[in-house]
Amino acid sequence: MGATFTINDILTATGGTLVHQGAWDTFCGVSTDSRTTQSGALFIPLTGERHDGHEFIPAALRRGARGVLVENRILPGTAVGQVLNLPLRSRDGISSRR
Repeated sequence: MGATFTINDILTATGGTLVHQGAWDTFCGVSTDSRTTQSGALFIPLTGERHDGHEFIPAALRRGARGVLVENRILPGTAVGQVLNLPLRSRDGISSRR
């Protein structure tokens, strides 16, 4: 079994704000690519010059993401936790190529 972490761990590490408490408070991984998001993971949508990873949040949720770390968008009506933390840019300023 892999390491798990909690909403509080995420808030402490990012300095973010919990904007929506989801049905789960633990996560078993992190993903920045909706195509490879595993069930139980926290999805972190990166924003770059070519893509805005927030557009791929629905795909990550369909793959089983339990939460998202968002810049400034709140997803109404979802059962996942949402942590607000600004900004979410990829290291080189360009998010994953799709």
